Amino acid sequence: ASVINPKVAVFYLSLFPQFVDPAGGMVLLQSLALGVVHVTVSTLVDGALVTVAGSLAGWLAVRPGWLRMQRWVLGAAFGVLAVWLALTPRQH
Repeated sequence: ASVINPKVAVFYLSLFPQFVDPAGGMVLLQSLALGVVHVTVSTLVDGALVTVAGSLAGWLAVRPGWLRMQRWVLGAAFGVLAVWLALTPRQH
């Protein structure tokens, strides 16, 4: 999905040129190498996140008390945020 996302193209076109050295060889080859490194690191990080999330979901599924506590903590956090937003004066 990232291949057809225009934000990815903007990312590559705006950030990669500062890491490409024209004196260091073929610019296209350097750009492709940076792209491969980026995709590899992203795949590894995303895979690790999916693995941890799957393990955590399995762990929480057999412990309903943790899920109940999570709902209470998250609800309290959202409640505090709502009160804080309601009481904060607007800046124009």
